[in-house]
Amino acid sequence: MIKHHKVRTVYMEGLTEKNLNAFNSFIKTLREFEMPEGDSVIDLFLKEQYRRDCLQMGAAAQLLISNELNSVLPLENAEAFEKANPVGQDDNIRFDEKTEEKREDEMIKILLNEKGIKVIVLGGEHDLADNLERMKLESVQYVRLRSKQYHNH
Repeated sequence: MIKHHKVRTVYMEGLTEKNLNAFNSFIKTLREFEMPEGDSVIDLFLKEQYRRDCLQMGAAAQLLISNELNSVLPLENAEAFEKANPVGQDDNIRFDEKTEEKREDEMIKILLNEKGIKVIVLGGEHDLADNLERMKLESVQYVRLRSKQYHNH
């Protein structure tokens, strides 16, 4: 999409206005990291830590680090994102479908703030088609792509 459609910006799940500065700061740190050339224990540790940090940040962040993307923007409303967190204060996991739907509705509202084509990066369990239908946004064209590696249960 970057090469053929000139995509330079994506919206990313988990990113909010509240954590955007921290995200961009960490991207800057990873971008400026100088990979050690040796294979000492410390060099190998640093290489592995860099690899893990990049994996944890995700594909959009990796494309930002390599300057293939110009920006990664928040897709989340901070309040809705925090409310939808399935891990309770007692550390038990409880998925609340209504709260998750409200979170996805807020994602759509963020995307509607500006005109034009938007590319978003979401986990495979998300499908915004029902949100768009419920919100009566027939004029929005939604195309969902999944990698071959993802298997829907």
